[in-house]
Amino acid sequence: MSAPASNHAPLCVGTLLFLAGELYAVPCKLSELDQGRIRWAIASLLKAAYAGGFTQGDILATLLARKDTSNRVIDLATQAFQAADRSLK
Repeated sequence: MSAPASNHAPLCVGTLLFLAGELYAVPCKLSELDQGRIRWAIASLLKAAYAGGFTQGDILATLLARKDTSNRVIDLATQAFQAADRSLK
């Protein structure tokens, strides 16, 4: 697994997995507004990650939609946050 970009990376990844789990839960208990906010947050992360050189955003998005919490997803999410961090510097 890649090294976190900062001390906050594990928290960020955990939060991402939690929010994706809530968004894609059946039935979804979130309001339409909250669903939109989470979709926006995920899309913003992936946009920044692409700008930082991350190339597997589609795979990560698909795995998040499947509520996958495997080590692969954790590694991809960590890489996405690292790339997003690079793109914002």
